[in-house]
Amino acid sequence: MFKRIKVLVAAFLISAIAISIFTVRWDLLVKNWVLLKKEKDWILLKKEIINDQREIKSTEPMEPGEEKEAVITGDESGAVLKDSPADFKLFLPVPEHFLETSLFDPENPKGIIFSLPKETLVKAVFQGKVKDVLLEQKPFEDESQLDKIVIESDNGEFLATYLIKGDALVQQGDDVNQVTVLARTTEEDLNVYLQLHDKNGDVIKLSKEMFW
Repeated sequence: MFKRIKVLVAAFLISAIAISIFTVRWDLLVKNWVLLKKEKDWILLKKEIINDQREIKSTEPMEPGEEKEAVITGDESGAVLKDSPADFKLFLPVPEHFLETSLFDPENPKGIIFSLPKETLVKAVFQGKVKDVLLEQKPFEDESQLDKIVIESDNGEFLATYLIKGDALVQQGDDVNQVTVLARTTEEDLNVYLQLHDKNGDVIKLSKEMFW
């Protein structure tokens, strides 16, 4: 009898260990799948910005001492990556805590992508005017539709391009400022991409410190 109890206890312990190992491996599998999905979405959104840059040609001659870094877009668009003006600031387009969890590459700071819940409001990063609104864009097969919003700063020096998995709430020609809601997200996770250009079409380097 005692021997049977020992066998049953041993079998129970082995089963418990096997279940624990399976649970850990399942958690790792799920986490890896989520990371791969985020990376795929990140790449797709960057491709959309790259497509926008294919028609941009930089025709201005460089001033003496002016440094320009080529933007690698897989083509010969001539767009360049430029430093922002000194003390240049942007309004926060989303609640501040989402800035800390955003995807941003300091070594390749052409844009920033936010991971937001559904129904998050997305705001303008500076005062100006809505230059363009393109609804339900679908540049890739079997992928989510994107609303594209472009706003121009009051002085005409800068353009901010948003790609949003959501609903645009503004129209071309609308005036905007730091409290203006541009769009509302309709999907969760990676759903807002932001890029900044100057009036010549060159990309302005972004940093988290630029937002206030």
